[in-house]
Amino acid sequence: MWVIISMLALVIIAVAALYIPPVQTWIKDIALREVNKSTGMNISAAKFRLRFPLSVTLGDVCIVEATGDTMLTVGALDIDVKLLPLLKGDIDVAGAHVSNAYYALGTPDSAMMLRARVCDFILDAGNMNLLSGNIDINRAALDGADVTVAFNDSVTSPQDTSTTTTSPLRITAADISLKNVRYRMAMLPVIDSLDAVIPEASLKHALVDMGTRDIHAQSLTVDSVSALYLTPSAEWLASNQQLEFADTTEAAPSGGDMWKINADKVHLTASSAIYAMSGAEPLPGLDMNYLSVSGVVIDVDSFYNCGSVITVPLKRIKATERCGLSLDAHGLFAMDSTLMRADGFDISTTFSHLTLDAAMGMGNMAKNDNLPLRLKAAGSLALADIQLAIPSMAPILRDLPRSGDIALTADINGTTGKLSVNNISANLPGFASLKADGNIGHPFDFARMTGRVTFDGKFSNLNTVKPTILEARMAKLVNIPPMILRGSVNYNPGIIDGNANLTAAGGKMALKAGWKQKAEGYNATLNLDGFPVDAFMPSLGIGTITAAVDVNGHGYNPASPRTAVQAKLDILHAEYMNKEYSDISADIQYADNHATGSFSSDNPDAEIDIDFTADITKTGYAWNIDGNVHYIDLMAMQLSPAPNHGSFALKSTGNMSADAKEIIADATVTSLDWELDGKKLFAPEAALTFSADSTVAATLTSGDLNVRAAAMCGLDTLLSRISATTVAIDSAIIAKNADITALQKVMPQMDIQINAGRSNILSDYLAADGIGFTAASASFHNDSLLSLTTGVTGFTAGNTRLDTISLGAVQHGKFLAFKGALNNRPGTMDDFAHVNLTGFLANDKIGLLLTHRNIAGERGFLFGLNATLEDSVATVK
Repeated sequence: MWVIISMLALVIIAVAALYIPPVQTWIKDIALREVNKSTGMNISAAKFRLRFPLSVTLGDVCIVEATGDTMLTVGALDIDVKLLPLLKGDIDVAGAHVSNAYYALGTPDSAMMLRARVCDFILDAGNMNLLSGNIDINRAALDGADVTVAFNDSVTSPQDTSTTTTSPLRITAADISLKNVRYRMAMLPVIDSLDAVIPEASLKHALVDMGTRDIHAQSLTVDSVSALYLTPSAEWLASNQQLEFADTTEAAPSGGDMWKINADKVHLTASSAIYAMSGAEPLPGLDMNYLSVSGVVIDVDSFYNCGSVITVPLKRIKATERCGLSLDAHGLFAMDSTLMRADGFDISTTFSHLTLDAAMGMGNMAKNDNLPLRLKAAGSLALADIQLAIPSMAPILRDLPRSGDIALTADINGTTGKLSVNNISANLPGFASLKADGNIGHPFDFARMTGRVTFDGKFSNLNTVKPTILEARMAKLVNIPPMILRGSVNYNPGIIDGNANLTAAGGKMALKAGWKQKAEGYNATLNLDGFPVDAFMPSLGIGTITAAVDVNGHGYNPASPRTAVQAKLDILHAEYMNKEYSDISADIQYADNHATGSFSSDNPDAEIDIDFTADITKTGYAWNIDGNVHYIDLMAMQLSPAPNHGSFALKSTGNMSADAKEIIADATVTSLDWELDGKKLFAPEAALTFSADSTVAATLTSGDLNVRAAAMCGLDTLLSRISATTVAIDSAIIAKNADITALQKVMPQMDIQINAGRSNILSDYLAADGIGFTAASASFHNDSLLSLTTGVTGFTAGNTRLDTISLGAVQHGKFLAFKGALNNRPGTMDDFAHVNLTGFLANDKIGLLLTHRNIAGERGFLFGLNATLEDSVATVK
């Protein structure tokens, strides 16, 4: 009995001794020494306390790796551990609680730098045998963590940050849960920044075996993630072109060197996720530079990954994009080192549906001709979804028929060296259908690409989109009848040729064209066979046309001496205003900066021959035109409501600078023999000259008619001032208010002089109405003030004769003062020998004073008027 009592006393004394501070310090030193020896780490703890029954509490724990770039500090660590197994390298933990932990790996100069803060970590029933490498975790829970990872793109040789263990670890975990975790990452040039917040995640029955390189999980669940993934901005990529993506062409590990990852079930939800280019502002609709989704659900059954082999059976992926598109899909995604596949994909949105099977070989698609390619898809695309993705198309889509969705099909297979397009089609009932097929060689290498594609389209109701693609005025003039379009395109490196045939309203249009890249060569032949122009634009008055156009040339820059073009037009039959025309041709040849051409029409109402030459250089253009209008009848051609026909010859020469600011030109009309509304006009010659540089000048002479005009500004300024003057006059008429000062300022500075005698085309025109004059003149001037002067002598109209008529006007500030006079010699209307008119115009007021005297000087009429016009009411005094 005493022996037993003595032994119990010794045990009690021994256990009690364990809790004496010097003994605890001794135990702590032994424990930390054994752990450091087993792990190769440098672990220290500022606080250590042993409680019954052998429960250890550590405080201010610090773990520093031997290399010095890894550190772990812990604010507090409570751990229930068996001491005796610890001395053998076996950590048998009944429970542990870590708070305020901080882990650092690497430095700013390292290939990778990791920083992690953990608020709270609880471990239940864990066993870690560092000698055997077995770690068993029953339950672990982490609440609150902030992890930041940065990869340094300037480091070409990553440092080896791995630690060594005595044997490969085998880790099992029954239940691991995470709460309130934030993960941030940067890895240029791939990732500008990644920021993810994970409110809750759980991992069930997981195994990590570093010996066999196996990772397996029964289930992984992540709930309500919010994430922001930014790629580098375009500016950053432009300024860092020397950086390249990691080379993935090295031989992958084989056999047992590769990790195998299995997950029976993966479930992920995300409240929001953004994938965007850094600095990008989201555009309306589906912007591929700024994708933002919400309501994300991802379910995966039997996930598998081993090296490049990945199998992802998507049970469901669901999300709603910022633009309003909702995606719901399922299917199998798989890839290995040779092939990437999407099998049995079923993709739906709110309004659309698509089934998809696709495969693509892995490798350099531009250089490897043997990579397989396959796409087979069918489904319907709703106009509502297109409008969500591309809002700018809403005006066009609004007018399309809503009787059905766009039916889509695609059947493509082959290799990167030879791809067969069995069928690509799109059909919107009641509007249009398109389909294409053919074959393409080397589709991903433009320098070697070859192929032939045929296409077939039917357009049944393109009129529905007229209001959106044409202005309202033009839409009323244009009609688009049902059409059928068929053709083919052939492509060889640097050479494209093809043909297209359009059938509409009983007529046909056929186009055959070709293009050569290196030679900048091109050719085109267009044939119209009874093509109904009136079916497209009824208001033009043009009926059917049968014609041929042929163009052949090389070079795109007309100012280059290497550019050469030959073009020919032959109109065999044309209908205009219910009259038929034929034998109309035009021919142009251009080479060495020199062009020659001709136009010919051999018709009873339009018999015309015109020849021309032209020179085109970088500095400008020069031309020479020699034409003869043998006969043309504008009334017969329904271009004039009254008789308007005749003949004349035309010659013109000139040159113009490339910017059209300097022009010298002249035109001469000879042998003019014309009838206009029953009035015969004859002119042996009429000459026009025109010049423009810093000023503009023009003259017109015909018989004794002389017109001279000059503007003190360049041509572009003159044209803009004329347009502004027209607007100002129209505004004054509408407002019934003549602002003379404003009108003078907007008009160009110019002088116009007109002088005419009895022998000219103007006199001939007036003589047909019994009107004549001995001489007439007019001048208009605008500099700092407006002024106008006109005069006629020897005026006759039937039996009426007036000797002298004059009218002048001059600006005085806001007033335009005018004065007119009629003076006759004795024997010519003696009772009205002298008539004078004076007055003014300013804003909304006009004043007139008319005086009259007979040949004896006796005054007859004296008439005065002062009127004000406001709105539509005139006040007259």
